[in-house]
Amino acid sequence: MSSKRGLIITGGQEVCGLRDHLFDINFDLEIRRFEETDLIVKSLGGDVSGWSLVVLVPALSPLDSTLLALESRLAELFSITKSTAAVFEDSGNAPRFVVLLRGAAAMGQKDDLLNSALAGAMLSLGRTLSLELKKVGGSWNTIMYSSDLGVDNESDSIAPVAALISVLAGSSGSAINGQEIFAMQGADVGRLHP
Repeated sequence: MSSKRGLIITGGQEVCGLRDHLFDINFDLEIRRFEETDLIVKSLGGDVSGWSLVVLVPALSPLDSTLLALESRLAELFSITKSTAAVFEDSGNAPRFVVLLRGAAAMGQKDDLLNSALAGAMLSLGRTLSLELKKVGGSWNTIMYSSDLGVDNESDSIAPVAALISVLAGSSGSAINGQEIFAMQGADVGRLHP
């Protein structure tokens, strides 16, 4: 079985545990930071053959606790999405994106207003981009998670998140678009979703 390939773009959040889980299920993801926007697009070099998808992990770090950092992250996300989708389309591949959001932030975490604002913006942006990407056979899906993606702990939700990413990257995953999936071990049950 050949390995699926892709790219994780993170805002500084540790994602090694998630990458390790994905590697265990035959999925090889390269990790880059949002600040490397130009490098990311150049590293694709127009050749994304064999690439399955791009995973975006946009959470702001505690050091990035300003409105300017939030505005900058949103601009980086839009720029990366637009340029990456163009590279995929130019190579004849349908662009597929999966966005990972902290579930607590997506549900309106009072202690982290900026990440909650970022999550709300990403959910809204994702609803629009999923409609636009559908026109070229692409997809945009969002997964809300409850655990630390940097630590490999069998009792947390990394394995289900990795499995969901693998399904969305697979051949049957191309039919899944515009979904907001809560992989929060039931923490969202009975709550209104954004």
